[in-house]
Amino acid sequence: MKFCGIDLHSNNSVVVVSDEEDRIVFNKRLPNDLAQIRAVLEPHRPDLAGVVVESTYNWYWLVDGLMDTGYQVHLAHPSAIKKYEGLKHSGDFADAAYLAHLLRLGLLAEGYIYPREERGARDLARKRMQLVRYRTAQILAIEGILMRQTGTVPGIGDVLATTIMLEAGTINRSTQVGNFSSYCRCVDSLRESNGKRKGEGNTRNGNKYLAWAFVEAANFALRCCPQAKSFYDRKKSRSNRILALKALAHKLARACYHMLRDQKPFDVHLCFG
Repeated sequence: MKFCGIDLHSNNSVVVVSDEEDRIVFNKRLPNDLAQIRAVLEPHRPDLAGVVVESTYNWYWLVDGLMDTGYQVHLAHPSAIKKYEGLKHSGDFADAAYLAHLLRLGLLAEGYIYPREERGARDLARKRMQLVRYRTAQILAIEGILMRQTGTVPGIGDVLATTIMLEAGTINRSTQVGNFSSYCRCVDSLRESNGKRKGEGNTRNGNKYLAWAFVEAANFALRCCPQAKSFYDRKKSRSNRILALKALAHKLARACYHMLRDQKPFDVHLCFG
């Protein structure tokens, strides 16, 4: 009985055939040409128990071609295969031989050979996901540039800015930044006596629209401002996600108060420094 392992690369394949004692009976690096690979495997076909192909981005042509010829093909799952770390030698030929070795022992971690008639739709869906992520990354990069150059608060665009300005009204209504934060429902309502908690105050006191606006701004700031994300992560490590988001909303509310009162642009270092 023989076993074959193929280490597949972008432009070549290393083919190794071994016997039941793991003795190498054939090994050669070949160009990625199906006819040549079939030709070198043909003499071993009667005794060949199976062929292992490493699952890389370009495995379709090789797996399909060998299966069409009648070979028993196995798709190796690279991330699930752990090589012995004490090996002195490593390389393409050793990798191919190791695949054949695992097949012989029945220990090969196999990947799913997706039906060829369904691969097109799956690959298009994957490409769409990749493009959406790329588009989002570019939008966030542009938002970051605009934030740094125009002095706007991270996470606050035209809609949220309009909401905050209309709901806040004249900023001098709040004599201190703490009053404004309280009005935005960004601070806790807590009653204490003799160092003990006696319940909560009127949690509905304040402007629910400003509360919503600054929480929304905090969610968006996490995406476009590294300093905001770092602040959020620190708070989250000591509490939980909700409290960390509220803390970030509180930071943004305080920043908006100072900007509106002093008529100065946003300074990320003052906000998160």
